[in-house]
Amino acid sequence: MLSARDICKSYRSQGVETPVLRNVSLDIEPGGFVAIVGRSGSGKSTLLSVLSTLLRPDSGALTWQGRAIDHASERVINALRRKDFSVVFQQHQLMPYLTAQENVLLPFMHGLRPVKREQTDRARECLARVGLAGKGERLPGQLSGGEQQRVAIARALATSPAMLFADEPTGSLDKATGQGIMELLAGLNSDGPAVVLVTHEPAYAKLARTVAVMEDGRLTIQA
Repeated sequence: MLSARDICKSYRSQGVETPVLRNVSLDIEPGGFVAIVGRSGSGKSTLLSVLSTLLRPDSGALTWQGRAIDHASERVINALRRKDFSVVFQQHQLMPYLTAQENVLLPFMHGLRPVKREQTDRARECLARVGLAGKGERLPGQLSGGEQQRVAIARALATSPAMLFADEPTGSLDKATGQGIMELLAGLNSDGPAVVLVTHEPAYAKLARTVAVMEDGRLTIQA
């Protein structure tokens, strides 16, 4: 479904170019659950950003359902993000002045057009799916850290994506709450989108079907 071949990415600072991804290849099948692990600075978050189209690779090929997207137009990329790809970040990035339900509805808000009834129903359904039924009218400040991250996951699910990318989604949570978020992602994957997870916790990675280890910009699939 999503295929990366020989992906390279470097960053330039003060005239010095530093390689971050070195000929990385990875395939994610429909319904797959891939955990990308590695030390801080190994390149795992950069890889997730390239896979999710937030960053363009310097070289290599990235294809989605057989179609090249590594140099696709912004129009094509934006359509892909609206329909097929969703990203959950370490910081939940909720709007503090919007309710939980309104935050989940953000992907449907375009200009001054009101959201449709079916979109509101979808938002409620997603909140219920992540264990927040009945809390849609609460502001983020009235929710715990784990609940706020669940709202972020519900927002990512709202458009029924085929791919869900999660970049250290438990990084700002305590261990028990983080474990709950990980079990939620694993449960969602069992009957929903493919999941690509970046984590530094080996215990969390064990919930994935495939574990990929980043080291010095190179990727190795664990047996």
